[in-house]
Formats: sequence, structure tokens, C-alpha cells
Amino acid sequence: GKNKLMINYILFVRAFIFTLGFHEDFILRKLRKRGALPDEPIVVFTAEPINSGVYNAYSSLRAYCAHMGLSEPRLVTLNLRDIASSLIKARHVINNLPKPIIVDIAGGFRSLGILVFIALLVSTDDFELDVSIETGGEEALHIPRKIIKALRKISPEKTKILREIYRSPGIRIEDLSRRMERSIKTIRNHISELKAMGLVTVRGRGGPLQLTNWGKVLVSENIPEDKGE
Repeated sequence: GKNKLMINYILFVRAFIFTLGFHEDFILRKLRKRGALPDEPIVVFTAEPINSGVYNAYSSLRAYCAHMGLSEPRLVTLNLRDIASSLIKARHVINNLPKPIIVDIAGGFRSLGILVFIALLVSTDDFELDVSIETGGEEALHIPRKIIKALRKISPEKTKILREIYRSPGIRIEDLSRRMERSIKTIRNHISELKAMGLVTVRGRGGPLQLTNWGKVLVSENIPEDKGE
């Protein structure tokens, strides 16, 4: 009924974080693309002091949000000459936002985007990251939430499974079970979780296992290449 829909709506509330320079176009595109809702907070980080170009971009964003019935974007300034204090300030803002957070750090100084990204990493793993083309219509980089969670929280045993699959592409669960001296049920549960993280693919039930590109990111640098004889 109506109450159930309202509960689902409340649970679905996200937050948006952007970095801002002279152009707000990529923010407008992201809000439209992701279907921003009226009660979802919008936070815009920028470097201080604010100059006229940044202020004009922010004013345009405010006007757009007012016209679309969205939350008024909160402008947060960071002092790029005092990184420690700025990280504390950014973390405080991030910790008080609903999760998940949709992030795009395309705008402003490169150092501003790096600072905000670090603040996110030390605050939460419940965010997805984009770096759009600031004045164009494309995303240059996208890292999904499940990958960020995997990068932060993957266990040593799951990492070992990824390494075995990396060494032996196409290995099956039964062979992994023998190599790792774990029950088939335990390995199957780990594989199910690794699939959900976007790190492993399985061709059919009990079929050959392969790492996704993201799975290779986690383990490839830790495995020495075979130099041959």
C-alpha cells in the first residue's frame, strides 16, 4: 500500500557529491541521468576562495535545482593549502550524508578531486565514483559501488581464491576445493559472493571460473610473472 511505497522511498534516498570549477553542465547531466529525487542531498565541494566563475556555475546549479524541485545544493569550500583540516571538514560532511553516495569529481582543480576522493575512502565504502568530461557528455571513468566495497573489504581467503583463479583460468570449484583444502560448500559460498562483487564469472552451475578485469586488478600485481627457463 501507500505506507510500503513510502518506506521504500525513504530507504532509497541517496546523496550526491560533486566537485565544482567553472562548469556545472556535468552536474546537471548527472542529476538528470541518475533521476535525482527532491529529498536527496546534493553537496558541492570547491576550492577557496571562491571566484566569480565558480560562483556563477554554482548559481546556475541552484537555479536548476530550484526549477526541478530538487534539494538546494550545499556549497562546501576546502582550503587546498591545508589538506589535513580540509580532509577533516570533508569527512564530517560525508559522514552525515545518507548512503549510498553518487560521486563525480570532474569539476575544479585536480587536487580538489583527489582530496574529496581520499575523504570518501577514509569515511565510507558505500559510494560509486565517476570522473566525467567536464564540458562534454561522456564519463571518462566509472567505478561501481560493489567494486569499491570489494577493494576495501575483501578477506584474505577470498583473495587467495582470486589468486588461484588468476593462475589457473577456467578452474572449477571442485579443483579449488582440493587446492585450498576447503569444503566444496565453503568454496561455492565464496564464489557466490565474489560473483556478487563483480570479481568472478562462472559459466553455468559448477562451470569454469574466470576473473573479471576488476578481479585481476586485485591480484595481478601480487603474483610474479612466469619468466620461463
